[in-house]
Amino acid sequence: MIDVRENEMKVELLRIGPCKEIICTHHRFYEDRIETNQTQEKPFTVVPHYKAVKPKPPSNAHISFQTNNRFQNLIPDEPEIPAIILKIAENYNVLLQEITKKFPGTNNTLFRGSIKISANSTEDRNNIIKLLQDKNQEFIV
Repeated sequence: MIDVRENEMKVELLRIGPCKEIICTHHRFYEDRIETNQTQEKPFTVVPHYKAVKPKPPSNAHISFQTNNRFQNLIPDEPEIPAIILKIAENYNVLLQEITKKFPGTNNTLFRGSIKISANSTEDRNNIIKLLQDKNQEFIV
């Protein structure tokens, strides 16, 4: 019976509105409001920023754009022809003269106690290898 009467009074006070005085001894409406706000369960909890989920970009955000390769000038247009390394023997001078006469444009340099033969084309390289095999010379391809 008392609960019903209290509820009726609360409904009447809600209809009338809050009291003009903040601390009123006659009306307990303000206190009831504070109590109801404190007793309500919070539907959301505050999460620390380091545990919060980072926003993800949409999956359809694949924007393709063309970039220039700054190192394009460093890439050779033609594949590099590997050099032939000839072991120095007694008749290497005569052999090098024969190679330069048959295949002009080859470059011969001394490389770590051996002779490095660089050809201009793969055909010249293959022919130099055949020549060295015919002369029974030691070389590294």
